[in-house]
Amino acid sequence: MPDNLLLVSVDGHVSSNRAGYRDFVERAYLEPFDEWASSLEGMPEMFNGVPDLDPAVQWDDALRWEALESQGVAGEVLFPNSVPMMGFGFGMPEPPREHSEAGRRAYNRWLAAFCERAPERRAGVMMTSSSPAEAVKDIHWAKEHGLAGAQLPPLHDSFYFEDRYEPVWEAYRDTGLVAVQHGGSGLPRNYPIGFASIMSIPIESNFHASRCVWHMIFGGVFDRFPDLQLVVTESSVDWVPGLIRYMDWLVTKSDWLIFAEFLRREKHFERLPSEYWADNCYGGGSFLSRGELELREDIGVGNLMFGTDFPHIESTFPHTKEWLQGSFGASKVPVDETRAILGENAARVYGLDLEALQPHVDRCGFLVDEILVEDADVD
Repeated sequence: MPDNLLLVSVDGHVSSNRAGYRDFVERAYLEPFDEWASSLEGMPEMFNGVPDLDPAVQWDDALRWEALESQGVAGEVLFPNSVPMMGFGFGMPEPPREHSEAGRRAYNRWLAAFCERAPERRAGVMMTSSSPAEAVKDIHWAKEHGLAGAQLPPLHDSFYFEDRYEPVWEAYRDTGLVAVQHGGSGLPRNYPIGFASIMSIPIESNFHASRCVWHMIFGGVFDRFPDLQLVVTESSVDWVPGLIRYMDWLVTKSDWLIFAEFLRREKHFERLPSEYWADNCYGGGSFLSRGELELREDIGVGNLMFGTDFPHIESTFPHTKEWLQGSFGASKVPVDETRAILGENAARVYGLDLEALQPHVDRCGFLVDEILVEDADVD
C-alpha cells in the first residue's frame, strides 16, 4: 500500500466573488442582487478567512488547489462561505425571504458549476430551503446537477420527526444523496448584537447541529429509510458517546419510557439508538482532537471523518500537518484507522472514486511516517 495518506476534508468552504454570482441569479432578481452587491462595495470578498489568504482561494481553482495540496488535501466536501442576498444574523438586517431564497438558489447553481470542474475531487453539498416542499425539489435538483449531498432543511420552530418531513426523507432515498447537518445551520437567527452572542454560539452550535440525530432516530426515520446516511459536520464529536449511551438508556430503562407508554405514545423505531448511529450516522470533526480520537472506538472508527474547515480563520491551515501529528500521531492511531478517518470513510459516503483520487494523493498526500509520529511535540 502507498505510504501517502488520502485526506478528504469533509468541511471546506467555497464561494464566488460577488460579481461572479450575477450569472447565476434569476433574471427577476437581478435588481435586488445589484443593490445587494453595491451595498457591500469596498467590503472584503471573504467573510471568514485566514488573514493574508487571497480571497480568490474561495473560487479560483489553481489558488485553491495550491493551498489545499500544501496541507495534504486531495479532495473535499464543500459548503458555502458566503451566499448572495442572505443575511448573517447576529442582529443585523435580514433581506426579504424571497431575495434570500433567490440568493440560495444562485449559490447552488454556482456550486454545481464549481464542482463540475473537478468532479473526482469535489463533493458539493447544496443548501436546501427550510420549506419541506421546496427542499424536496432542491434535493432532486442537486442529484440532477451532480452534487453529492444536501443539507437538512433548517428548522424554524419545527422538528424532523414531524410528518411534513416525510417527503424530504423520500427524496433523500430516491436520489441517494447524503443528508448533511452542518454546524451552525440549525442555530437561531435572532441572536442579539453583542459579545455574549458570539461566545454562546460555539457552545450552542453542537446542540443545534446534533438534535437531528435524536429527532431522526426517535422518529423512526432510519427504520423507514434504512439506507439513508446522515453526516453531522463542522462540529466536535466528543458528544457522541455520551449522547448515544443516554439515548439507549432512555428507551430501555428510564422513567420517560414509562411516561410515554402511560400517555399511549406510539414508538416508531425497533432497534437501539446506538445501532442506528453505527449504521446510518457519521461525525465530521472540524477538527478531530487528541481527546476525540481517544473516543474513536466508542464513536466508531467507520463513523468518523476529518475536516480542515479551509479557508476559515479557525481552520487547520497552514498547520494541518502539525495538527495531525498532535492528534493522530500522539494518540497512536493505527495506520488502517488513520486512513479510514482521514479519507476512506468520506470517499465511501460521498461517492468519491479512490482510483481517481490516487494520482492526487501520490502528489500531495502526507506520508504515514510524517503524521504518525508518537513523540510529536504538538499541543
